[in-house]
Amino acid sequence: MKRKRRTCIELHIIVPLLLGVFIYIFCSPEVYFVKCIPQNLTGAGLLQTLPEQYCFFRVLRNYLPDMLWGYALVFALFQIVGNNAADTKKVMVISFLFSAFMELLQLSSSVKGTFDVLDIGAMLVAEVFAVFIINNYYLGGI
Repeated sequence: MKRKRRTCIELHIIVPLLLGVFIYIFCSPEVYFVKCIPQNLTGAGLLQTLPEQYCFFRVLRNYLPDMLWGYALVFALFQIVGNNAADTKKVMVISFLFSAFMELLQLSSSVKGTFDVLDIGAMLVAEVFAVFIINNYYLGGI
């Protein structure tokens, strides 16, 4: 039973990260890490022409990968830090501070990227959602 629960938590890490990577590859080929992948392996730019005037596509392209990353981060930290309600508070604080720090690094010239305060908000929403799932599903409603 414990192994089954652990595998399920690991899926909360792997699936969101892979989905975020695919969104970046197909919708945002100008992202630095996508440029590092050989074009013949990615098909990058396939969906780059999504109409940006529609809110859904802007959210999909700009914020959903960050949300998926934040969600996966919480589950990864939960695996590392522990498995009780007190630890989820630590996980929430650590994940938010780390996410905000990574976004703030984009203000410096040493890290390529575009700082956006809404990215921090999107990651916070996803991290709170992940903690909610952990508390209500994995910790039994604590």
